[in-house]
Amino acid sequence: MNRSLKQILGYSALTKDGGKRPIADVLLDDRGWKTRYLVLDTGKWLAGRRVLVSPRAFGFPRWSENVIPVKLTLDQIKNSPPLEADMPVTLQHQRDLANYYEWPPTDVEQAPLPEPVTDRLTPDTQALEDWQTTRQQIAQQGDPHLQSAGSLLKSKFIMSDGADADIDDIVISDEDWHVVYWVASTPRRAPAQIEPSLVTSVNQPASTVTLMLDAGAFSNLPEATFVDKIDGALDESLRSHGGRRA
Repeated sequence: MNRSLKQILGYSALTKDGGKRPIADVLLDDRGWKTRYLVLDTGKWLAGRRVLVSPRAFGFPRWSENVIPVKLTLDQIKNSPPLEADMPVTLQHQRDLANYYEWPPTDVEQAPLPEPVTDRLTPDTQALEDWQTTRQQIAQQGDPHLQSAGSLLKSKFIMSDGADADIDDIVISDEDWHVVYWVASTPRRAPAQIEPSLVTSVNQPASTVTLMLDAGAFSNLPEATFVDKIDGALDESLRSHGGRRA
C-alpha cells in the first residue's frame, strides 16, 4: 500500500519493550530512492545523539495507531554506535551499525573506492599507504547519497526551463519502502504525480531538486491519486481545495 512520507514524519517508533520515540526524519538513498533509515528523536533520553533504524528492523506498521514497531529494545538502541546530532552519517558509521545489529553488510551502499596504483609484482609501499589513507578518508565523509525527507519536503522542484513547483509529499510503498512517486504542485496546477526517474539531482544547500522535464511537460503529468488511502494531511489538503490548490 502507498503511504505519505509527510504523515510518517508524525509517527512514532515502538520498541520491543514498549519504548516509544518520535520519528524525527527519514533518510532516503537518492540512487534508487529507497528508505535507508528512520531517524528517531531521542529527546532528553539520549541528548545530543541521533539514532538510525534500518528497514531491516521494522515490524509491520500499525497505521491506525501512527506507530511503526521496530525489532529492537531501548537498551539495544542506547548501546548502539553513537552518532552526534550535528555530525554527518558516514559510511563508517553505517558499517558500524550493520556490524552491531548484525544487519547484512550489503545494506551499506558504498561509494566507489579507489584501487591502489601499484605494480602487484613490486608493491610500492608509499602508494599502498596513500591508497589506504584515501579509503579511510572516504569512509569518514558524510554519505552524499543520503537525503533527508524532512529537508526534501521543504524544497522546491526546479524544471529544465527554470520553472519551479512546491514539493507537497513523497509517497512510498509500505511493502519495500521505496519511493513510488513524488507529489508537487503550483498555484495553477493540481498536485501532480512525478515518477522518481524524473528526479535528476538534489542541491541540499539551495533546497532544490532538479526535474528532467519542463513546465509544459509538468502541466501534462497525471494528477496525484491516493489509493486506500494516504489519508492524512495531504489528502485533507486536497479535499479542502476541491482537489486543487487555491
